[in-house]
Amino acid sequence: MTELILPFDIAHRVLSGTLISKDGTALTKRSKSNWWRKVCLPSETSISPQLAIVIKNVGYDFQSFCEDLKAEYPGVEKVVRLRHKDQFETKLVKGELNNRETRDKILERGKTNVNYISYDVDEYIG
Repeated sequence: MTELILPFDIAHRVLSGTLISKDGTALTKRSKSNWWRKVCLPSETSISPQLAIVIKNVGYDFQSFCEDLKAEYPGVEKVVRLRHKDQFETKLVKGELNNRETRDKILERGKTNVNYISYDVDEYIG
């Protein structure tokens, strides 16, 4: 069975109990199984780009940097090293946060300290 990913508005209708098909007929949940969650909802939630920051000049010990950043700021969900168009790694790191307060606090200072090293921080514009 292939998975079908539907847009958010259709997935919302499925969660509310009614899904309108392409020809206008209403489809409802026929059983108590959650087959419609597997078919209609994405498996991974995504963080809004407005809640992301860019950390500059991160060295090559990326794994320990990620662990220390997540320990320093519990709101950090995901840390990704940005790449050039030719897939070469850069010294820029994107941090995805789960709340606006933490992001605003970091951006207001303009710097973050991880492992006793100070890094410049900018907002992510994606």
